[in-house]
Amino acid sequence: YIHLVTLGFVSSMIILILLEYNFFKVNNKLTLIGLVLFLLGVLSTETTLFTQGILIWFSKLNLPYYSDVILITSSFLLLGITSLLLSLFLKKRYVKKKPNN
Repeated sequence: YIHLVTLGFVSSMIILILLEYNFFKVNNKLTLIGLVLFLLGVLSTETTLFTQGILIWFSKLNLPYYSDVILITSSFLLLGITSLLLSLFLKKRYVKKKPNN
């Protein structure tokens, strides 16, 4: 659990630093979708892990379809990072270089 919390925190911090240094434009639709998917993935994965831990601790039960839920919520992380990288790639591809004088 600590690994995922650390991963979520560090990844979120890196994305915030990249936003601060204008690597991503927030007004870009693909960037916004990537940010939302990534944050949704972090929050939903952490909620699922927390719920599973609480259920096991208090009632010795497992969350139904736990592995499937973790797979689906983790895919939000992958889709979010992919969208952010794609928006960065498209930004660099379509930025025109200024001619040297």
